[in-house]
Amino acid sequence: MTNHRGHVQATPGADDTAQPPLVLVVDDEATIIDMVGRVVADEGFRVARARNGQQALDMIAGERPALII
Repeated sequence: MTNHRGHVQATPGADDTAQPPLVLVVDDEATIIDMVGRVVADEGFRVARARNGQQALDMIAGERPALII
């Protein structure tokens, strides 16, 4: 299935155990994190947010994101 921009998205119900890739958004400005996080989530990705480098490193230790912005 593709979204309105032609990007491939997971088909709901096709594999209930599969999760979309995780994207970690890191910035010290909450507004930037929220804005970028919304855009990424709208594209079908899971989003994690970090306010600083240390918080990002702590999150990465728990689950490796597919992409860090």
